[in-house]
Amino acid sequence: MTDTPPHTLRFWEKEFEGILTPMRTNGGQRRYSGKEISIIRRIKELKNQGISLDRIKKSLSCEGSGGASTVSNVLEDLVDRLTEIIRTEIYQSFRELNGKSNEQSKRVRAMANTERETDLRADAGTSAASLKTE
Repeated sequence: MTDTPPHTLRFWEKEFEGILTPMRTNGGQRRYSGKEISIIRRIKELKNQGISLDRIKKSLSCEGSGGASTVSNVLEDLVDRLTEIIRTEIYQSFRELNGKSNEQSKRVRAMANTERETDLRADAGTSAASLKTE
């Protein structure tokens, strides 16, 4: 229904104690009501936007208590999103640079090998020429 793995649901149940509290059967199985399913979907939505679990807890607490998000909560959410975007961009840049530096290293090694081969051929030619003159 929410395509959320069971281990994630168990983790979120602990993290969002008092906010996400599914009913339990006598056998201990969780039974999620429409309210809990809405909460799970909201958590997933906010996580996909790059918002931290702490910010999500605060946001859900405000929503659950009927209070509107304050300006500072909205700003903190934006800072969290921007931080995650920047981290992702930096990570991708490092990966690209690392890939390029590997390509450049391969080119340098290939050039060095070519130079060595040329030097060896030249040395072999010099040795052969000196044998003929002797």
